[in-house]
Amino acid sequence: MRIIEPTVSVITPQSHIEDYLALLEEYGATAYKGVHEVHETSAEDFVQRYIIERGHESILEHLVLSARFICDRSASHQLVRHRIAAYTQESQRVTSYAEGIEVVCPPDIRENEVALAAWKQAVEMAEQQYRALIEAGVKPEDARSVLPQCVKTEVVATFNLRTWRHVFLRRALNMRAQWQIRELMLKLLRDMHEALPVVFADLEPKLLYQMVFEGDPHRNGE
Repeated sequence: MRIIEPTVSVITPQSHIEDYLALLEEYGATAYKGVHEVHETSAEDFVQRYIIERGHESILEHLVLSARFICDRSASHQLVRHRIAAYTQESQRVTSYAEGIEVVCPPDIRENEVALAAWKQAVEMAEQQYRALIEAGVKPEDARSVLPQCVKTEVVATFNLRTWRHVFLRRALNMRAQWQIRELMLKLLRDMHEALPVVFADLEPKLLYQMVFEGDPHRNGE
């Protein structure tokens, strides 16, 4: 058993993202003929004024960004609830963990000596039983039934830009979101904001709204 930290990264090439503002303007200007004049430096202003400020976010659905998540199975279950999207996930049916498992340990457990000892004992026992099943000739797709939620998984997720904004509202800027998915989404929001500032810059102030109006911050997310 090896404890790892969850990570996330944007994997859409920056060379693709560099064209996104111009493409959003090109597609969106279809709805604003005679109102918006396209020129060499007008794309950012168009996205800010006509998409973000006016809430004409359907234009954002024309373009996508992909990210790679390394997390545990409980976080991946939350991630794949979001639609419309494309997902590719590490398969426990074909992957054998007989050589050992990688796991994510929650902070509340990691910071509690008694809880950590109990958690490690439970995870190590599951790992031993999984290995025993494999050695007995059981297929990985069946042996996996004894593995815990904390086992590491890897997911590539692709959403359109409008969906990413929605996901960030629910998973990054929502104080009630579960710690792991929120930690990953906050990091990803910062990275996507760096890649496409005008598309995501308005989301940061919404954190205050979530804190004030959306209830108990200690409630676990979905």
